[in-house]
Amino acid sequence: YMKKPIDNIIVLDISDKKAIRRLQKRQKIDPRTESSSLEKIKERLKVFKKETMPVIKLYKKQIKKVNVELAEKQIVKEIEKIIQCPQ
Repeated sequence: YMKKPIDNIIVLDISDKKAIRRLQKRQKIDPRTESSSLEKIKERLKVFKKETMPVIKLYKKQIKKVNVELAEKQIVKEIEKIIQCPQ
C-alpha cells in the first residue's frame, strides 16, 4: 500500500465547558452508560488531552481548526472549505 502525505487534519475546536454541556444534553436524549456522569465526561476530556493532543501537535502545519461552537450550517461550510467540496 502507498503512504500518502497528510494534507489537512480537521480539529473540531470546542471549550470544555461547552463540550460538557453538549454531552450532558445528549445524555438526556440518548443515554450512554460510558459517559453518563459529569466525572466520566471530565475523564474523557482528560484522556483526549493527554493522548490525542500530543499527536495533533505533531501535525501542527496540517491542522485546520473548526469552531464547533458556531451554528451547524457554518460548521459545515468551514469543513467544506477545508476539504474543498462544491457548495
